[in-house]
Amino acid sequence: MSLRINLSHDEVHVWQLSLSNALVDWFEYAELLSNSEQDKVARFRSPLHRSRAMAVRVQLRLLLSHYLMLEPQQIDFQTEQYGKPVLSNTHLAFNLSHSGSDGLVAVSMNSQMGVDIEHWRSIDNLDGMVERNFSATEKKIWQRVPKEQQTPVFFHHWTAKEAFIKATGRGLGMGLARCSFDIAGDTRLLACPAEYGRPEDWQSHQLAIGEKKSATLVIKAKASQLVLKKFNPKL
Repeated sequence: MSLRINLSHDEVHVWQLSLSNALVDWFEYAELLSNSEQDKVARFRSPLHRSRAMAVRVQLRLLLSHYLMLEPQQIDFQTEQYGKPVLSNTHLAFNLSHSGSDGLVAVSMNSQMGVDIEHWRSIDNLDGMVERNFSATEKKIWQRVPKEQQTPVFFHHWTAKEAFIKATGRGLGMGLARCSFDIAGDTRLLACPAEYGRPEDWQSHQLAIGEKKSATLVIKAKASQLVLKKFNPKL
């Protein structure tokens, strides 16, 4: 049986995953996945993308098995109304994000939680992205961001917005422009639709995960204890 990982009620564990196949052939673990998961992996045409898709799904099951004390292949996933994946028959909640060769998994007893990671990259028509997805308040702040700071500011801000809509369970269907974060400051939530409570009910944590990367955890909680770790699949 796997080594148990304990989680207190106010803790949020955020695990960094490596999706590189330099040390592990993730396809050797394919039997841990459900048939539908294997089918989804097989749909990727690029060998690199197939390998990363396999790596993130296998490691998610391995990681959660340490909390649930189940064999990885016994873990049952379901989806909520708007497609957010959840665990069956447990109060344990998780949220997953990946970009390039990096993945993040947040684990908590609080289901109103989302995490997002992005590698910095050039974006064609960045101003168009801002116009479509930023709120009026955010657009005003964005106009004051110096050109040389736009890339890090954009991705810090984008991951906060993505993490929030994932935490609500609505995803992109909610509309990114319906929430506002403080671009110039600590990316705290400034405004959100009334059905998700008051902005001060939410916490936003920027995660230090390496150079030219942005990551944010957003959780609906007055207080939470954040623990950032690196996952060892051999644990």
